Amino acid sequence: RLDHARCMGAMLARVHAAAAGYAAPQRRTHILVARSEIIEASDPVAALAAQLPRRPGLAAFLAARDWRGELAGVFAPFHARLQPQLAAQPRLWTHGDFYAANLFWSGAAAAAQVTAVVDFGLCARTFALFDLATVIERSAIAWLQAGSDRAHAQVACALIDGYRGERALTAHELELLADLLPLVHVDFALSEVEYFHAITRSPDNARIAWDTFLRGHAAWFATREGEDLRAAVRSA
Repeated sequence: RLDHARCMGAMLARVHAAAAGYAAPQRRTHILVARSEIIEASDPVAALAAQLPRRPGLAAFLAARDWRGELAGVFAPFHARLQPQLAAQPRLWTHGDFYAANLFWSGAAAAAQVTAVVDFGLCARTFALFDLATVIERSAIAWLQAGSDRAHAQVACALIDGYRGERALTAHELELLADLLPLVHVDFALSEVEYFHAITRSPDNARIAWDTFLRGHAAWFATREGEDLRAAVRSA
């Protein structure tokens, strides 16, 4: 329901307002945390390589793959335009997993309101548009649906509309939001690879996190449907 999407967007903006001024340092772990250092790096491949001595589980998974080439392929269509803009984004502690299942609602009707936000386990010090892009990526695309017609541009626009009802968004921020969508999941996808390979020891899930989540989601945004969704975000 679009009314619910607007409520979600508005609540996300209120969460961001509440987090403003909270200046705790970044979390020490990468595992199952929605961070943004790799996508913000001028050279993401080199940035990940520099992290691997401190992330042995992820390093062990990547050792059997041409991970440098595959990761470079993920970033190539999008990163050069996006990255220079990210350094100017004000730091903010963000939720990182903001979607309908992590919200309490006043009821099931169209007029229902969000009453509480739960599950801050993925939170990290990133920036506001990172969180908004994440909720769009999680809520406006039916990733498990086969074929085309996965994107729900009206949902994306309703989320944006609710958010800017609480916090204004400039045309430049909408442009940046659209540019961010193809890569916003990358750092978290890497953390899932690490978790499945090193913690749960589930090689099949680790491969899914790498091939389907990290690489597949980014590649979808280069399709016509993905480009159309990004265009809708720019003009929201």
